[in-house]
Amino acid sequence: MLPLLPFIAGIATGALALKLWRADKSKLKLDQAQEKIRAAGDSAQKKLRSATVSGLEAIEHSSAAMRERLSEKKAPAKKPAARKPAVKKAAPKKLAAPQAGEAS
Repeated sequence: MLPLLPFIAGIATGALALKLWRADKSKLKLDQAQEKIRAAGDSAQKKLRSATVSGLEAIEHSSAAMRERLSEKKAPAKKPAARKPAVKKAAPKKLAAPQAGEAS
Protein backbone atom coordinates (compact mmCIF):
# COMPACT_ATOMS: atom_id res chain seq x y z
CA MET A 1 0.00 0.00 0.00
CA LEU A 2 2.83 2.44 0.89
CA PRO A 3 4.46 2.37 -2.60
CA LEU A 4 1.14 3.33 -4.17
CA LEU A 5 0.92 6.66 -2.26
CA PRO A 6 3.57 8.49 -4.36
CA PHE A 7 1.97 7.11 -7.52
CA ILE A 8 -1.49 8.37 -6.51
CA ALA A 9 -0.02 11.76 -5.47
CA GLY A 10 1.67 12.03 -8.88
CA ILE A 11 -1.56 11.32 -10.70
CA ALA A 12 -3.42 13.93 -8.62
CA THR A 13 -0.70 16.53 -9.23
CA GLY A 14 -0.72 15.79 -12.97
CA ALA A 15 -4.50 16.12 -13.15
CA LEU A 16 -4.39 19.43 -11.29
CA ALA A 17 -1.61 20.74 -13.54
CA LEU A 18 -3.58 19.70 -16.63
CA LYS A 19 -6.69 21.45 -15.34
CA LEU A 20 -4.72 24.65 -14.64
CA TRP A 21 -3.02 24.43 -18.03
CA ARG A 22 -6.33 24.40 -19.81
CA ALA A 23 -7.70 27.29 -17.80
CA ASP A 24 -7.75 30.69 -19.53
CA LYS A 25 -6.08 32.50 -16.65
CA SER A 26 -3.08 30.23 -16.63
CA LYS A 27 -2.67 30.58 -20.40
CA LEU A 28 -2.80 34.34 -20.04
CA LYS A 29 -0.21 34.29 -17.27
CA LEU A 30 2.01 31.96 -19.27
CA ASP A 31 1.73 34.24 -22.29
CA GLN A 32 2.63 37.26 -20.14
CA ALA A 33 5.60 35.41 -18.65
CA GLN A 34 6.73 34.41 -22.14
CA GLU A 35 6.56 38.04 -23.30
CA LYS A 36 8.58 39.19 -20.29
CA ILE A 37 11.22 36.55 -20.99
CA ARG A 38 11.34 37.52 -24.66
CA ALA A 39 11.69 41.22 -23.77
CA ALA A 40 14.46 40.44 -21.28
CA GLY A 41 16.24 38.35 -23.92
CA ASP A 42 15.98 41.15 -26.46
CA SER A 43 17.27 43.67 -23.95
CA ALA A 44 20.20 41.43 -23.03
CA GLN A 45 20.99 40.90 -26.71
CA LYS A 46 21.00 44.68 -27.35
CA LYS A 47 23.28 45.29 -24.37
CA LEU A 48 25.63 42.53 -25.48
CA ARG A 49 25.73 43.88 -29.02
CA SER A 50 26.44 47.39 -27.71
CA ALA A 51 29.25 46.14 -25.49
CA THR A 52 30.74 44.18 -28.39
CA VAL A 53 30.64 47.20 -30.70
CA SER A 54 32.23 49.35 -28.00
CA GLY A 55 35.01 46.82 -27.46
CA LEU A 56 35.68 46.53 -31.18
CA GLU A 57 35.83 50.33 -31.53
CA ALA A 58 38.35 50.49 -28.68
CA ILE A 59 40.49 47.82 -30.37
CA GLU A 60 40.24 49.64 -33.69
CA HIS A 61 41.29 52.93 -32.09
CA SER A 62 44.25 51.42 -30.25
CA SER A 63 45.45 49.50 -33.32
CA ALA A 64 45.25 52.69 -35.43
CA ALA A 65 47.31 54.55 -32.83
CA MET A 66 49.87 51.73 -32.75
CA ARG A 67 50.01 51.69 -36.56
CA GLU A 68 50.76 55.44 -36.56
CA ARG A 69 53.52 55.03 -33.98
CA LEU A 70 55.15 52.23 -35.92
CA SER A 71 54.94 54.04 -39.26
CA GLU A 72 56.47 57.21 -37.73
CA LYS A 73 59.42 55.27 -36.37
CA LYS A 74 60.09 53.57 -39.71
CA ALA A 75 59.77 56.66 -41.94
CA PRO A 76 62.54 59.02 -40.70
CA ALA A 77 65.65 56.87 -41.04
CA LYS A 78 68.04 58.89 -38.87
CA LYS A 79 71.64 58.01 -38.15
CA PRO A 80 72.29 57.00 -34.59
CA ALA A 81 74.05 59.62 -32.45
CA ALA A 82 77.83 59.40 -32.24
CA ARG A 83 78.97 57.56 -29.15
CA LYS A 84 81.63 58.82 -26.83
CA PRO A 85 84.73 56.63 -26.61
CA ALA A 86 84.86 54.40 -23.59
CA VAL A 87 87.20 55.49 -20.81
CA LYS A 88 89.43 52.70 -19.59
CA LYS A 89 89.81 52.46 -15.87
CA ALA A 90 93.09 51.43 -14.35
CA ALA A 91 93.16 47.94 -12.93
CA PRO A 92 93.31 47.81 -9.11
CA LYS A 93 96.74 47.07 -7.66
CA LYS A 94 97.26 43.62 -6.30
CA LEU A 95 98.53 43.27 -2.77
CA ALA A 96 101.72 41.30 -2.36
CA ALA A 97 101.23 37.90 -0.82
CA PRO A 98 103.05 37.45 2.49
CA GLN A 99 106.12 35.29 2.28
CA ALA A 100 106.42 32.11 4.27
CA GLY A 101 109.35 33.34 6.38
CA GLU A 102 107.78 36.60 7.51
CA ALA A 103 105.70 36.81 10.66
CA SER A 104 102.65 38.88 10.75
